[in-house]
Amino acid sequence: MAHGFSQTEAYKKIVSVDSLNSNKEYLQLYHKCKHLLENDPIFRNGCLSTSEWVLSSKRISETLTPRALEVAVQYFLAELPLFLDTPRILNIPISTFVYKDIPKFLKFLYEKNMHVSKGQRFLTINY
Repeated sequence: MAHGFSQTEAYKKIVSVDSLNSNKEYLQLYHKCKHLLENDPIFRNGCLSTSEWVLSSKRISETLTPRALEVAVQYFLAELPLFLDTPRILNIPISTFVYKDIPKFLKFLYEKNMHVSKGQRFLTINY
């Protein structure tokens, strides 16, 4: 037993990419985010700056190629529905995403309550 769950129950709590790719709610949110990326300059700039922020800590060379940034944006876009509305995706009342830092764009979305569900939370931890 892991933290009060049997192994079977614990596996039911794991959300895989495969399960997301067949989850109607996730797909709707993903397509909404993709539409915003393509049509909303503020949203697009936020996605680009967040992806650049992530890559800046991972880069070996000083040059960030346009291709690397585009791949990073697509990766971020795939994660974004989980940052914005995990409760809808998993049919649960509340979800808290916990991470060591929050990118400025996500912080902006949370503070302005833009595209973020009522049951979605974000918690940063310091260690």
